[in-house]
Amino acid sequence: MDTLIGLLVDADVYNRSNSVIYMGTPGTSCPLPSPFKNDNKSKPKKQNDKDEDEDSETLKEKAYKRIVKKVVTVISLNASGKVPEDSLLNEAASSIWNITRDLKELTDVNSTNDIQFYKMKVDGLQNITDQFLIHNGETPTLIWRRYLTTLFDGIANITLDLDNKDYIYIPVEELAYFPEIAFYLLKVPDLVLELYMWWVTVYAMILSTTSEMTEFIAKESVPFTQVSVYRTRSLDCASLVINFMGLAVSYGIADKQFLNNTKPKVEHMLNDIKDAFVERVDGLNWMDKETKKVTLEKSKEMISFIGFPEWLLDRVVLEDYYNNITMQDDTFLENMMGMIKTSTPTKLATLRQESERTWRTDPTTVNAYNYFSDNSITVPMAILTHPFYNLGLEVLNYGAIGSVLGHELTHGFDNIGRKFDKWGNYQQWWSNQTIETFENKTQCFVDQYENFTVSSVEKHIDGKQTLAENLADNGGLHHAFLAYRNYVKKHGDEPKLPGFESFSNTQMFFIAFGSIWCETPNTAALKYQIEHDEHCPSSVRVLGTLQNSHEFAEAFKCPVGSIMNPNKTRCRIW
Repeated sequence: MDTLIGLLVDADVYNRSNSVIYMGTPGTSCPLPSPFKNDNKSKPKKQNDKDEDEDSETLKEKAYKRIVKKVVTVISLNASGKVPEDSLLNEAASSIWNITRDLKELTDVNSTNDIQFYKMKVDGLQNITDQFLIHNGETPTLIWRRYLTTLFDGIANITLDLDNKDYIYIPVEELAYFPEIAFYLLKVPDLVLELYMWWVTVYAMILSTTSEMTEFIAKESVPFTQVSVYRTRSLDCASLVINFMGLAVSYGIADKQFLNNTKPKVEHMLNDIKDAFVERVDGLNWMDKETKKVTLEKSKEMISFIGFPEWLLDRVVLEDYYNNITMQDDTFLENMMGMIKTSTPTKLATLRQESERTWRTDPTTVNAYNYFSDNSITVPMAILTHPFYNLGLEVLNYGAIGSVLGHELTHGFDNIGRKFDKWGNYQQWWSNQTIETFENKTQCFVDQYENFTVSSVEKHIDGKQTLAENLADNGGLHHAFLAYRNYVKKHGDEPKLPGFESFSNTQMFFIAFGSIWCETPNTAALKYQIEHDEHCPSSVRVLGTLQNSHEFAEAFKCPVGSIMNPNKTRCRIW
């Protein structure tokens, strides 16, 4: 568990042919279901926000302490048949709350899109920690070498070489956390720290115990989450099976019919969209010739994973994949723990191995992804169905799933993706002039989206927070539309959709695009999304993107100066 320190082994961001150690603030505290979402994004606060926060913090503290006392009481009863005295319960709850609050403050760092890392030896990190401790009147103690050595002890085929081969990669904005957490922990009594570690472990598992406890946690968690965390146990169980054994579940939906029919069609559409991207880049006037060349090389090198890995059709291979996993009908929590205890050492054992460009999500996922470090697009089977695909007419398919494919392609060239080259390495591969022009052009999107207000929650969109997704939405729609126009040039006009004969096919393209974002979110969910999500609410994604589409305004004859045909220069990069 990433309890106090975040650690993972993954591809070297600067040279993906090698896997390295990353350390930082705790990420996901535990792979098990959690009632609270970890959020480290901080924003400047107004005075009335501060007043609200103080009231909110009081409610959180009281609710959290009630949860601690309830859990400690129930487990004590089960373990010993006794309930601790109220004074001890209150003391334990206060100690746990204080550490939880303090750690949240320590881990509350302002993240950036620079993706810059310090690459250092473990002794370098120790020296920084030592200097901080000495400056604050504490005696240095060996921490980080011992921590890493302990963590990798027993990992198959891995002997750490911390003096020569093995470096630590630390996000620039998180380096200060290491001496600060070391200094903080020195002031925490061992007994209190042991209590906190016990609590974190137990609390990570608590939603996987009884229905009574789940309902209690859900009720008390409202001040923390803003949205309800309670779902029926049947929904939770279904979700857990997919999360922990996604490939086994995917085996149930994988079939050769998909490989023979659907996959080739989607690949063909993606190639059409790539061709549209090439056509668009060739016509850009803000990008110099050499940058265009390497940009097109990255597009050509971008690989795709569509549907599901073909080995999934081979039951023998699937059985081998889960060979080390033991599942029992009556050991619910132990089943999940077994998966985690197998997967974590397996991931640590990839240190120094080449990071393969491969599937990184389950075919049951209703989403699509661009993995920057792989320069790859993944389109799981679950999204390749109604209402995203198989809509009867290609104009509908291009407007729906086509805009999604274009979105993922464009991510490779958004404000973050453009920093990764065609092999997935983080480095500068655009010219300084092109980068400067690109950054200037993104400001148009920031300003445009910050003018959107979601009236039901009276909140503005954060244009910087949502920039990457907005760039992908806009580029994706443009590429899909151009790809469909090229499709019509090759294959001719399609018939009208029955019942929609009054609409042109161009109009139907945009209607299909808008339809995939239909939803009815509640106020709490909207508020949470605007504050924390890098995606805009769906209504804004549609309106913002179509405001920038001259083709949309032309198709629906929107008057100049109207909301959907603003009398100003449209935001456009790709």
